[in-house]
Amino acid sequence: MDYEKYFQEELSDEEILRSFAVVIPFMNDMVRDDMAFGLSDLTKYIAYSAAETFELNVKYGNEPVDAVKECLRTGKIQIIDIPEHVLGTAMKAVIKPIRNAKGEIIGSLSNGIAMGEVIRLLTNIRVLSESIGQVSHNMTQLTQSSVDLAATAQKSAQLTEEAREAAKLTDEVLNLIRDVANETNLLGLNASIEAAHAGEQGRCFSVVAEEIRLLAKQTKESVKHIKTIIDRIDKSIQDISKAVEETAATSEEQAATNQEISANLASIEDHVRDLNEFSKKFA
Repeated sequence: MDYEKYFQEELSDEEILRSFAVVIPFMNDMVRDDMAFGLSDLTKYIAYSAAETFELNVKYGNEPVDAVKECLRTGKIQIIDIPEHVLGTAMKAVIKPIRNAKGEIIGSLSNGIAMGEVIRLLTNIRVLSESIGQVSHNMTQLTQSSVDLAATAQKSAQLTEEAREAAKLTDEVLNLIRDVANETNLLGLNASIEAAHAGEQGRCFSVVAEEIRLLAKQTKESVKHIKTIIDRIDKSIQDISKAVEETAATSEEQAATNQEISANLASIEDHVRDLNEFSKKFA
């Protein structure tokens, strides 16, 4: 059963408007937002229920405001946003025509809704959305930097390993030079012996042999000195390699953590975006 139409058929125009006048004082207690209600017939206000935080200055018998007149003239719902400086608080006014059983407009019901809290909520949601978006953007960049750092650390670890392998090859070269020096020293010793056997005729040869042995000795000393330097370099490379491996492990762990945080932020951003869209329905 269409109860609205049933009661409209049973009541006169005056009785319908009087019914609204009886009900509107109770309506503000039934909603969360602070509201004011005004009731008019075709020419004047006939009832008013004030809000707690703002005053519409509606008086019995006053001529309706222009928006009410437009609603009565067109039969269309009027929705008006009133800025804070007008009445001391931001509010939204909704004006709906009242019709009798014949569909004729006999009056209007105005509803003023305080929007201060709603606007602050919408502003906070918008700021939160923008902040989350900026944090998410920064986190994405940080995550990419962590991934790049991890890749660089892995590359550094590979290079240090190659350096260690190169150091091992240097050891092989030094061993070869050491063997040559030993052979040269032995050759010089044999040459000295042969020069001694040759007596006076082998004196020049003896000088050459001595120079050869001296060169071999210097070569061995140089090899020993180079070996000490290379050992130090190898030790440094090992320390660097260990540090790089630790850095690589930390970077990979950080990258994984940042990716997880980014995923969580993306989820929060989606929820905030949904909340922002949902809140626009109350704007």
